[in-house]
Amino acid sequence: LKAIQKKETTPAELIDKGMQEAKVLRTINKLAEAGMIAFASDKNSGKKIYWLKEGVQLPPSEKSKLLSSIADLPRERMEALPKEKEEYEKDAVIVALKRLWPNIVVKKVEEVYRPVYDITLEQDARKRKILVDAINGELI
Repeated sequence: LKAIQKKETTPAELIDKGMQEAKVLRTINKLAEAGMIAFASDKNSGKKIYWLKEGVQLPPSEKSKLLSSIADLPRERMEALPKEKEEYEKDAVIVALKRLWPNIVVKKVEEVYRPVYDITLEQDARKRKILVDAINGELI
């Protein structure tokens, strides 16, 4: 990923950096299937150029198949993790929800798992609960 992140590259360039050809091709295919890298092919030569897509999210677990190189290493559990800064504040989330559903009344917004908001909505005497990821603003 580091080699591809710096600039557009070809498998041949990665192999020239000392990586094994089979491993390079297998890794590129896995990363492309996971949507982490993109590629384009030259119609004349058939040569493929790969690049890292923007906004790549790392796997949620260190035991992910994508991280096979470190999956067997011993791990230490941290007692406390630092809180990530929210990209969307509670007030902004409430405003966005009111744009989506104009007749709702937001009864309660609480931070459940940092930074995720547990929101209780009410519309015409019906209650609804939703979770909003405070990092990317998406409904969970």
